[in-house]
Amino acid sequence: MKFRALAGLGLLLVSGTAAWAQQYVISTIAGGAPPPTPIAAVNASIGLTYGVATDAAGNVYFTSDNCVFRLEQQNGVLTRVAGNSRAGYSGDGGPAINAQLSDP
Repeated sequence: MKFRALAGLGLLLVSGTAAWAQQYVISTIAGGAPPPTPIAAVNASIGLTYGVATDAAGNVYFTSDNCVFRLEQQNGVLTRVAGNSRAGYSGDGGPAINAQLSDP
């Protein structure tokens, strides 16, 4: 399980297959297998996540199923920004979404 606090937003992101909490509201922002993107994050299925990060605009980036996804804070749209879901090490010099990544 991985945790990432978002300073100033009052959020704690938890990536993993299960989470337990007491006296807190837990909201799912995305979850279940790699979706076609872009898609509304609440409608997406996402596999096991391996990393979570944020940028200055509050967008959330995470890795799942040999891909990197971005959840846009403003509109809740989830977009695949790198990886083609196939594990590997190819794609240098080409579009990031066509690259093969291995557990990024």
